[in-house]
Amino acid sequence: MKYRVEKCFKILGFTKDDKIKRHHYLGDGSSYVVPEKDDESAAIALSALINALYETNMVAIVRKVYSAASGPKLGCLIPHIKTEYECLIYVELPFREDIRQFTFGSLPITEDSKANVKNAPSADQLKAVDDLITDMDLSQTGDDEEDKVEALKPKFVFNPHFQRLYQCLQHRALNPDDQLPELSPLIANYLKPPQEIITKCEPEVEKIQKLFKLEEVKRKEDRTGRSYLKMGWDEAEGGPVKKQKLDDDLEGGMEDITKAEVTEVSCHGNTDQLIMLTVVWRMPLSNT
Repeated sequence: MKYRVEKCFKILGFTKDDKIKRHHYLGDGSSYVVPEKDDESAAIALSALINALYETNMVAIVRKVYSAASGPKLGCLIPHIKTEYECLIYVELPFREDIRQFTFGSLPITEDSKANVKNAPSADQLKAVDDLITDMDLSQTGDDEEDKVEALKPKFVFNPHFQRLYQCLQHRALNPDDQLPELSPLIANYLKPPQEIITKCEPEVEKIQKLFKLEEVKRKEDRTGRSYLKMGWDEAEGGPVKKQKLDDDLEGGMEDITKAEVTEVSCHGNTDQLIMLTVVWRMPLSNT
């Protein structure tokens, strides 16, 4: 039976903003909640709610049903205030059944533990990695100390997926019979780190390559049933020759047994006892 719901957007309650963890955010994005245009009463009421949430560091927990054909969603409204506008940002939240708690083994944190003693980095290695992190800092880029700005700031970086889509749509609209163009160099730059950062990090990367030497570890070949069967191949087949086991009681080995003649076969015992079969062989004399 299908669960029937009515379209709604209802506030269920309020909670502190630090109770909403960043890893609990769901959905493909967020939505802005603003008052209807030219509705002064709605603008005043929404502004009062936004400022109250902002001043008390609270968020609103809401129940959202987009349409009667869709299921209910749980979300939160986060106050967002700027000089030009103010609004509420809606972000979808998980239900209790959607949260998975995974338990992992603790890492060795004591200095005298076996793992730490074996894999402890040296002072030079720690300094090299620390310098690399400092040089890769995107928050302060630029040649002049006064003109340093944040690189790759999300507000000024466009999504390369959408930019490529718009490039193809524009080209197809203006040139319907031509093939799609190559990727624009401007869009390709979005997928690369800033050249300034790459140049700045080159000395530290070379230092790390010298301090952290990598050695190839060859894995031992696992023995399988197929590998054991190969042990019986002769040298012509490319495998090792399996040594034949000789009987110590037979001077000539299996070769003389095949040349012997059976002269007598007799049976001893009865049905209640173990039946013993005696075979008398006549062995040819050796020429030696």
